Amino acid sequence: MRRPRDAILLLAVFLFVLGLGAFAAAAPPEAKESKGTVTLPLSRWRALEDDVAAPAPPHPAAEGVSWVARRIEGRFRKGLWTGRLVARFDVLPGGSVRVPVLDHRAVLGEVTLDGEPAALLEDGERYALPLDRAGRHELTVDFHWGRETERFTRTLDLRLPEGGPVALEARIAERGITPTLAGGALASFTEQGGDTVVTGHLDGSGELRLSWKQSKSSEPRGEARIEAREHTLFRVSEALVTGQSRIDLHVLEGETDTIRLSLPPGVEVLRVEGDAVLQWHPLATEKEGRVLVVLLRHLVTDEARIRVDFQLANQPQAPIELVMPLPSAPIPTVGSLGVLGPPGLRLDPRSVEAAERLAPREIPEELQALGTGPVLFGYRFDKPPRIVLSASPLPELELARTVVDELSASTVVLGDGTERTKVALRIRNDGRQYVELALPEGARPLRSFIDGREVRPALLGQRLLLPLRQSERLAADQTRIHTVRAGETLSDVANLYYADPSAWQRISAKNRAVIPENGSLVAGTRLEIPPAAEATKEAFFVIEVAYERPLHALGAFGMEKLRLPGLDVDTTKAVWHVYFPSSHEPLEFRGNLRQASRIKYDPFRRLQWYLQSALGVSTASAGGYENILQKRRAIYNDEATGGGEPFAALTEFPLVGERYRFRRILVGREIPEITVVYASNGLLSWVRHGALAAAFVAAVFALRRRGRAPLLALVATLVLLLCLAHFVPSIHRRILWGLDFALFIVLARRAWPRVRRLARAFARAPWLFARMITARRLIAAAGFSWLLGELAAHPMLLSLAALLSLSAAWFRLRILAERRRSRHAT
Repeated sequence: MRRPRDAILLLAVFLFVLGLGAFAAAAPPEAKESKGTVTLPLSRWRALEDDVAAPAPPHPAAEGVSWVARRIEGRFRKGLWTGRLVARFDVLPGGSVRVPVLDHRAVLGEVTLDGEPAALLEDGERYALPLDRAGRHELTVDFHWGRETERFTRTLDLRLPEGGPVALEARIAERGITPTLAGGALASFTEQGGDTVVTGHLDGSGELRLSWKQSKSSEPRGEARIEAREHTLFRVSEALVTGQSRIDLHVLEGETDTIRLSLPPGVEVLRVEGDAVLQWHPLATEKEGRVLVVLLRHLVTDEARIRVDFQLANQPQAPIELVMPLPSAPIPTVGSLGVLGPPGLRLDPRSVEAAERLAPREIPEELQALGTGPVLFGYRFDKPPRIVLSASPLPELELARTVVDELSASTVVLGDGTERTKVALRIRNDGRQYVELALPEGARPLRSFIDGREVRPALLGQRLLLPLRQSERLAADQTRIHTVRAGETLSDVANLYYADPSAWQRISAKNRAVIPENGSLVAGTRLEIPPAAEATKEAFFVIEVAYERPLHALGAFGMEKLRLPGLDVDTTKAVWHVYFPSSHEPLEFRGNLRQASRIKYDPFRRLQWYLQSALGVSTASAGGYENILQKRRAIYNDEATGGGEPFAALTEFPLVGERYRFRRILVGREIPEITVVYASNGLLSWVRHGALAAAFVAAVFALRRRGRAPLLALVATLVLLLCLAHFVPSIHRRILWGLDFALFIVLARRAWPRVRRLARAFARAPWLFARMITARRLIAAAGFSWLLGELAAHPMLLSLAALLSLSAAWFRLRILAERRRSRHAT
């Protein structure tokens, strides 16, 4: 019997739990923030946007309030409205109400209700008056609207709650205006003193929109006293003169809202601008003639600036009279004017009245600020000036249509006197058919190329006529094609097109498909040359000419004249590398190019560099070193004797010998020339040995003889040797060694008797040597050994150190000898 009862109990518990779940599911869920997306039709979304952007509706009329009459009065001055609102209304029975009064943006003053002080509450976008008394009431509110500023608009926009009509009386601190009242009726406007009184009524919407503007027939206020400063800049062309005037007005007394400028005949005003300018118009009057009336946005009591742009008609080659707008009388005006002249036109003052010429440093900054170029000439004036200019065109210059941007030349002078020269011309051409090269006398042309392609020029005597092509006008993304010649490298190609051998990586990156990994180029490969980093309007092309000129063989001493071809076009820059044989030494270079390498400076700079190189530590590695000059000679000899044309070896590896670099900017059509004074190494070796012997003999003679004559002979010899050292290198060291040898021999001769006595004493008693070894002498020997090691590390300093040491020893022996002589005399 207990089992059915348990089953019924379990069933009841199950039904109870099930009921609780159903009740919880039916209960409304708790509100919580959800994040996600909402999908709306486009039309519904635009309707929502329009609702949000729609302006707020006007303040609705309050329930339980009936307006009897409202009146708003006040004064508007420079953007600030100071006024009073007087409202009479009835409050109906039925509890408390809030009476809407004003827009919440107004600044409240004194508020009275039925003659008693009251307070307004801010209720959303309006001020409201809470009331719980029925009946008729009168509310008075003093308030301010806007703010006082020099830059304001002539508009009063104020919202009142909806209700009955509103009477309006507004005093505007301006004269000569035409008011407009939107949302109401304008009754009248009259001028009283310096104000204009506007009366009217608003409709039931409560929208007060009062605006006004200056009448075109308005006159400037007679009570204002104004001074003006004007700066005018004229730009003169052949058919038109344009000008720009900057007028600074200073109101000394009173106020004004209108400026009148006199317009001389022929002046056409283009534009009038300024922060205070409202509008402008030209006006013709019988009394003043043509004037420019400028209406201001507000009354000006301190300062204002106006900029006037105008133009004048100009007849070609006719006198030009400079006239400009000026403030009308009685405004006194001072200022300055300047003239900018265009290229190709010469301007000269023809007549000047009522103006003073200004020096360039006296031209005001205000006048210079009106233009971007230098002022041709300027004038100062304190009354209306009259300046007449004469204009005449300048003669046209013939511009070069073909120019050589850079002339690069390499000349190799061989020992047998043969001169081989290769000239590369970077040319920009615009319409010329050919260029003429006048080769040096006796020169024989070998090969010529245009952008790497061999051409055969016409030869007329010693003149080569090379055909030219029109320079390409390249776009920023345009490339060119270069065909690789035998022996060319990427650096050569980069130097050919960019004048920068280090730019080879740009060419390599553009031609990865045709350039092997090791970077070597195969003759005949076509390379795409990307444009330069900066886009050029006109590309250049390269002309290469090689020639050979036989000269007399180089002797022991002589002079060689080198000359490049003459051109019939202008050259901007010339760079010339001259390779002289190592068997000869150039002593001096003369010519119309500046030497840029291995320059022989003055003796003081040479002494500075000598000490720097002498004191600098240099290290050398033994083994693995090969003289680059010997390698160049070997390659050149192998190629030159291997057959083929002579220029093949020259174009592939012509640079043998010692290089000397020359350059010049703005060469023009002058022919580059260099004269080399040279001497053979054998002759220079004898000269250097002779310098050593001369220094030695002169020093020995001066040291062994007393008197001024030996000393003067030594000084004269050293001066001559130093002059010779300016031309012949490596003589300075020979002079030092000559002096060192002379001092050493003189000191050895004087010290020889003592050294011989010490040697005999040590031979008889060797133990005396051990007694001479002391700590002091050991320290001195260690210091001397260290000094010798330092000198060995600086070999160029050895001769100078030896000279100083021997000179000190000689002076010490001389002082000791003088002391002994004086003791014997006493």
